[in-house]
Amino acid sequence: MPEAKLQSKSRRYYFTDTFVLGEREIFVSLLDLNVEQGRVEQPLKPMIRFGTPVFDNKGVKRGIVLLNYLAANLLELIKAEQAGKKSANMLVNTEGYWLLNPENEKEWGFMFEDRVKISFAVAYPEEWRMIRQQWAGQIQTENGLFTFTTIYPLQEGFRSSSGSGEPYRPSAIDLDPSEYFWVLVSQIPPEVMTNHTRALMGRLFTIGALLFVLISYGAWQLALVITKRRIYQAQLVELALYDSLTGLPNRKFFFDRLEEGISHSARHGRRLGLLYVDLDGFKAVNDTMGHGAGDELLIKVGVDLKKTLRKSDTVARLGGDEFAVILFEIKGMEDARRAGEKVVEALCQSFQLKAGVAQIGGSVGAAIFPDHEVTADALIKQADAAMYEAKAKGKSTCVMAFDSGLNKPVVQ
Repeated sequence: MPEAKLQSKSRRYYFTDTFVLGEREIFVSLLDLNVEQGRVEQPLKPMIRFGTPVFDNKGVKRGIVLLNYLAANLLELIKAEQAGKKSANMLVNTEGYWLLNPENEKEWGFMFEDRVKISFAVAYPEEWRMIRQQWAGQIQTENGLFTFTTIYPLQEGFRSSSGSGEPYRPSAIDLDPSEYFWVLVSQIPPEVMTNHTRALMGRLFTIGALLFVLISYGAWQLALVITKRRIYQAQLVELALYDSLTGLPNRKFFFDRLEEGISHSARHGRRLGLLYVDLDGFKAVNDTMGHGAGDELLIKVGVDLKKTLRKSDTVARLGGDEFAVILFEIKGMEDARRAGEKVVEALCQSFQLKAGVAQIGGSVGAAIFPDHEVTADALIKQADAAMYEAKAKGKSTCVMAFDSGLNKPVVQ
């Protein structure tokens, strides 16, 4: 190729994200469109890039190798599955944008300024919310019947990023294999469902009223069994992971999130905060107003804690009047201290209950990964001990594990 026609790709996100990798690390880009000379190439070329840095025998980085995979064949295979069917097959990316849609003008919304608001997530917000709550399943709404499954293309250890729809904007965040996914969705429109139902009803009526009643009854029983089974499955998940009174994550879910958060923080060199919260004066509410008032108070405490903290944080009820909070991606001790003080302030407010006004408080112990401890159990012990010191100092206060002299920080 003539030198005049060569172009620099050094500002493209997949180049910069690959260049910072270490030896033997592999970067896999998002599935997006090829860009030439700062513009999306026409006709459209769906691409996935595979990159890895190159080192010499002295361990010095000399450059990178990038391989472009033309993903059109992959998308054509999905389209071929739709031939002769009344359902619409769609492929949706992590952000809810269509990578594949029967209407081509709805595809690749994140790559074009005039399509940025055209996505599955915008067109079907409620369906997208339900789809994101499980990796596969089937849902029926006023927009039709949606059957879906989630695909995770990355192998463990591969690296990716959020990429960018604009030619020279860098990626916003790195993505783990669990955060890089596509959702394959099949939609049967409501009018197709309606027409199919009407045709079926017509055929049943021709067979006879008796047979219609029998078949309808059997179908109703089957639908009832399936519905009950799905309800039971959802209830089992709720019972396993969420507190039945407050609806907050329970002890098991809390420990799972804490282990996952510590692993993620360790991998990316970030801090994680833990608040251990014990209500002050809760027993007096139970004794004077009754257990019903105590339960109502716990529910209101859970609601206020979620309002007080960030949406990214996890508020859990560990049991009784004990709560815990996981503070993801904090900068240091002051962030944890401020969050703990906000919790104390929220708990010191008056709570209006059916039985009257309850005045309580909260003792909070705070610990930070990796400053105080590097394992989940040890971090909880530090926060718990700091909480008891808060009790000893007069209650309704927040004590940092470092302030209490329980340990010395690992990282300054």
